[in-house]
Amino acid sequence: MLKIPKALITQVVLWFVFFDHSSFVETRVNLPYVNTGLKSYMICKPNSAAKVGFHLPRKMGGFWVPPLRFLECYYLAYKGTKLRALSLTIKKESVLKKFELSGKTVELEELVCLKKGCLALRIKGAQGLKLVFVVDDTPVWFSKRSADKLKLSLEKGFPAFKEEKHEGLIVFQTKPRLPWKVRQNRVEFSLSKQSVVYVCASPFGKKTVEKELRGLSFEKELKLKRKFFDRRYLKLEPKELGNLVEWLKTNLLWCVHRQEGIGDGVVAGFPDYPWYFGVDTAFSIPGLLFAGFFEEALRSFELLYRFASKNAWRVPHEIVTNGRIYNYGDLEETPLLVCSLWDIYTFTGDERFLKEHLEGATKMMFEHFSKDSLVPEGAGVMEDEQRFSGTKIDVACFGALAYRALSKIHSLFGDSATSKECEKRSEQIQNLVNSHFWDAQKEFYADTLKEGERITNWFWVSVLPLFTKIAPKDIANKVAKTALRKMWSHGLKVEKRKKTVMPVATSLFSIGCFNYSLNELGWMGVLVNLDSFSSFSPACFPEISNSKRGCFLQLWSAATTLQALCHGLLGLEIDQTQKKIALRPWLPQPFERVKFGNMRIGRDLIQLTLTKSGVIFRSKRGIYSIRESF
Repeated sequence: MLKIPKALITQVVLWFVFFDHSSFVETRVNLPYVNTGLKSYMICKPNSAAKVGFHLPRKMGGFWVPPLRFLECYYLAYKGTKLRALSLTIKKESVLKKFELSGKTVELEELVCLKKGCLALRIKGAQGLKLVFVVDDTPVWFSKRSADKLKLSLEKGFPAFKEEKHEGLIVFQTKPRLPWKVRQNRVEFSLSKQSVVYVCASPFGKKTVEKELRGLSFEKELKLKRKFFDRRYLKLEPKELGNLVEWLKTNLLWCVHRQEGIGDGVVAGFPDYPWYFGVDTAFSIPGLLFAGFFEEALRSFELLYRFASKNAWRVPHEIVTNGRIYNYGDLEETPLLVCSLWDIYTFTGDERFLKEHLEGATKMMFEHFSKDSLVPEGAGVMEDEQRFSGTKIDVACFGALAYRALSKIHSLFGDSATSKECEKRSEQIQNLVNSHFWDAQKEFYADTLKEGERITNWFWVSVLPLFTKIAPKDIANKVAKTALRKMWSHGLKVEKRKKTVMPVATSLFSIGCFNYSLNELGWMGVLVNLDSFSSFSPACFPEISNSKRGCFLQLWSAATTLQALCHGLLGLEIDQTQKKIALRPWLPQPFERVKFGNMRIGRDLIQLTLTKSGVIFRSKRGIYSIRESF
């Protein structure tokens, strides 16, 4: 039995802060926030210009209709002085900012439209104030599109700015019609007691903007967004835990993006990486599935699959929002997407989708991944500073997992020969991991094999044999103990010699611990990730839990935390052929009862209630039944 030192337990928040499931009130108004639709997003600080981001600090904030930024920021002013927000309320669908002027409250609600490249502002109590927009034209980071100049024009009596070389256009409209003037790149409106201001932009020109402005209504857009975010799937009790799960789900939906000419998918994070990534998407698909977001999971998979099919079945690392592939793919990303195909089938039971993508998934492994050797040498995960040297353990582990998944899929469709070959390859890689990567002296897996030599850089991927269930149980216990002693600092450090803690690493370590019934340690990882909620941006789960250096909202942080939480409490396995569900339930302190409501599995909705005396199971449509726990 692995014992966790009390000193480590005291670092963890064992109960949760009370807050509402649909809104988060924030008085730290120096923090950046994000407000998203499907086509556009706003990143800003309430009381400063949008100088946010890590890679390009002055260019990542503002109002974006990718691949272009159209606004740097906006602000309220009284007699030339900017008003400072006293608080902001982050809702799933909008952001409410509160100001005070001469004892009176001014409210500004900011709404990024769901399916339009439009920003809508509703301002109350603002008579005598000015609303000022700072117009800008900046291409997204890594975009091939060149910077351009904006030229003032008029659209139906309202101010508009058009790119000189390209087709980009931004148009302002107001209700009621408000007086306005333009000073260089600033548009200034004189507000009435209650005003609505629309800003609509498109990189593709006038026709798109006119279409999106037609019939635009703040209330209609608000209802559309509420409907989008009001997903009834996966409701947890008690409410303290359920509220955090709601925000995990909301973070996932904030990352759903629709890019014209590319498709729908989930982007990696804000503000630095609001485009599509192979590894981030694959790591996040199980979280999307646990959340019940089947459609988003399928579309995200298909987007990467489509690009891989045009790239010799190599899954790209990143696809910028203008379609540029900046990195054509690291080695672990291709097998991870194959694993995602099996994950999708496990939750949805969609055999048509599985069969439709089986040929391509098989080519990914046979014709790309193992083209020259069973486990290729070369780049593993991006964060590894030694990623180009030797054979990487993450590449091996995910290769074994992908062949294991392919074996199951081919068996399902009656291809026993290919199934056996895939199983054979999976076993060979597992043997490689346990015979060549395992270092008995260090009681840890090496992360690299180079010319027959084990190299241990104490990089977090060395725990992946637990996540992929490759490690024998006795070795898994030793790895967990060593990781706790050498790699733990309120979460799993990315490297022993550095302080950086990424929730994705902590989550995968937690899942690995749950796989080997190291439940207390696994749950501690879940708790420290939940503890990072709102660290650097209200209502967001960050890329790095102990530093503001990374994205303040990171897709895989939210997705893998949700996956680890559900996996740890339920130990869920789904047999779609028999329509059976198996559980390995675990109820941590201080809970007496945890209820999973409206859990989406196939075409059914499942309710599971964990108590100290057992599990209560209900199937809404009677499609699935529970079998004895394994």
